[in-house]
Amino acid sequence: MLGVNKKETLARVFSDAHVLDFDLSKWDKLIAVWVLADHYKEWQDRCPLVVVDFHGIIDLHMHFNNKNVDLPNDQHVQWIIYKSSIREKDNQIVVNLSGHLSSPHVDIVCRDITIREVSHTILDSLQPDWNKPFSPLARRSIEELIRQLKR
Repeated sequence: MLGVNKKETLARVFSDAHVLDFDLSKWDKLIAVWVLADHYKEWQDRCPLVVVDFHGIIDLHMHFNNKNVDLPNDQHVQWIIYKSSIREKDNQIVVNLSGHLSSPHVDIVCRDITIREVSHTILDSLQPDWNKPFSPLARRSIEELIRQLKR
């Protein structure tokens, strides 16, 4: 299943990670979590953009913790992951992700995990303001994409 190196890499990816997208579009095959991974590797200009693909989802639970956060309508809670735990049980991988007090707590059970680094230009061209403070997730809703296409 997961080797020691992959577990260590996942721990670095999810240490002080800013979630940019939680992609359920291929839910029957995989769930992709896009993060700015501050501790993934040494970096100079831009924090590494990393996608973690959870393949063969068996279970997914999310607990939202933002009910006591009061922000203006044009601002959003930033989803930060500080801690992760990854263990294997009965040929399944159990992942727990948690972080800032106002960030969701996520539990995922899956069959495999892949990690890939992607270029920032993907998001820069799709959504130029994706990295502004208090922004929503980087990939907009279907309704927002339709509004952008009509412009």
